Amino acid sequence: MTPNFPCPTAREAFFAANAAVLARGRSVDLIHLRKYVFHVFRDDWIHNAIGQKNRDLTADEIRKRVANGTLVPPGKYGGDFDATDQALFMSFSKRLGPVTLADIGANYGHEGLRYSLLSREIGIPTKRHIAIEPAHAGLLLPANLLLHGLDDTQILSAAVAAEDCIKLFHFADNVTTGGTLTNNPASNRHDHVPTQVLKWDTIAKSLELSGPTFFKIDIQGAERFFLDGAADYLAGQECAGICEFTPADFTAQFTPDEFLARFSERYYLFDASLRRDQAVPIKNEFKKVSDEIKSREKPWTDILFYPKALGENFVDWR
Repeated sequence: MTPNFPCPTAREAFFAANAAVLARGRSVDLIHLRKYVFHVFRDDWIHNAIGQKNRDLTADEIRKRVANGTLVPPGKYGGDFDATDQALFMSFSKRLGPVTLADIGANYGHEGLRYSLLSREIGIPTKRHIAIEPAHAGLLLPANLLLHGLDDTQILSAAVAAEDCIKLFHFADNVTTGGTLTNNPASNRHDHVPTQVLKWDTIAKSLELSGPTFFKIDIQGAERFFLDGAADYLAGQECAGICEFTPADFTAQFTPDEFLARFSERYYLFDASLRRDQAVPIKNEFKKVSDEIKSREKPWTDILFYPKALGENFVDWR
């Protein structure tokens, strides 16, 4: 029997989180939040809209969130697209039609929302947008989606791995505002948090997902477990996407070069961080590739991938 789990829309998640802080005597009004961000540099809006004391996100706090990028004003994507991941997303959408967007490790929603907005710009809106983040239980992920009109994006509070279970995790940031999983308990201010862990195959079956799917994967070294838990879906659907790859996050039990070799069995792989304007193919010598990435000043990269069935020259990277 397929497990049932809550997967509220961004609007539902926002108001649920707002109700939680309201119970502590603090709240944020969505309309005022939107007004503030539209007029982010106007102090009169800051004070009149959400400047009152004892609110979960005060005017100063929201100004800080905008400044550090965790709250994204409308019209901004949380950073510019590299030409390469934009080219892949556009090519995949134009070739296969509306895609399901799966933002795995959504954090504050920056990366996923820019793909949804891009899909609207090219006239091929995403069919579904699923944002998955084990630490979403606050205002910032749904707020970012709502601020950009992505009210129907579904948010699932879970980690994605190779089995369905409950595990204890430490979070590097406050679990009520979103954060990043970490394996270093000493660096955290919070106790272990019981966290739902699900296979992508389980999620897809429960949410009745199918068809061409564009993945954004950023799960801190658990990419190998994603492949294990998504085996059926990846075998049956046309999938492409972008996957953060940090060799130092892998263990001796499953090395980064082993991950690349397995990933490449079905997909063409490209290093998107070596050059902003050109994706560099990753074809073999996977240990050499992972060692080179590990030696960089920023020892990680984004790997772009798409099915070999589409042909090696499917994307024009120029």
